[in-house]
Amino acid sequence: MTNKLFSTNLTTKFITPICGLTIVSLLIGGYLLVGVAKNSTQTQVSIAENALQAEQNAAQNRAFHRLLAKADIIGEFLAKTAPALVSASDFDTIRDYQKLAAADEDIRYSAYLDKDGNPLLESAIPENKINIIEKSYDITANGEILGSVLLGISRSGVDNLINESDERIEQEVRKVVEAG
Repeated sequence: MTNKLFSTNLTTKFITPICGLTIVSLLIGGYLLVGVAKNSTQTQVSIAENALQAEQNAAQNRAFHRLLAKADIIGEFLAKTAPALVSASDFDTIRDYQKLAAADEDIRYSAYLDKDGNPLLESAIPENKINIIEKSYDITANGEILGSVLLGISRSGVDNLINESDERIEQEVRKVVEAG
C-alpha cells in the first residue's frame, strides 16, 4: 500500500505539473508562432506593395516620356513645315495642320506664333492649363528664328493610367491581406 501511495503521490507531485507546464509552453509557443506568421505576412505584403509601386513608377515614367516623344514628333513636324507655308502665305494648310495636331487625343491645342509670341492664326489656347504641359518648337529659316509652334499636351491619359494602376494595386493588396 505504501508503494501505491508513493506512486500516486509521485504522479501528483511531478507528472501533473510537467503536463501543465507542457500545455502552457505549447500554448505560448502557438501564440508566438501565430504572431510571427502575421508579422511575416505583413512584411511580405509590404515588400510586394513596394515592388508594385516601383514598377508603377517606372511605367509612369515610360508613359510620360512616350507622351513627350510623341509631342516632339508632332511639334517638330509642324515647325519644319511652317517656313515654306508662311512664306507662301498658305494659311489654310497651316490651319489644317493645326487642326490635325489638335485631333490627337494627347494634344489639347496647337498654335503658330510669330517672333513676339503672338498667334498667326486664331488658336484655342485655354485659360485653364491644369494637367497641360506646354512645349514650344522654333520655326527657323536660314538659321533665323521666325516664330514658334506651341503645343498644349494633356497629362490626362497618363494620369488615368496611373489612377487605374493605383486601383489595381490596392485591390490586389486587399485580396492578399484578406486571404491572410
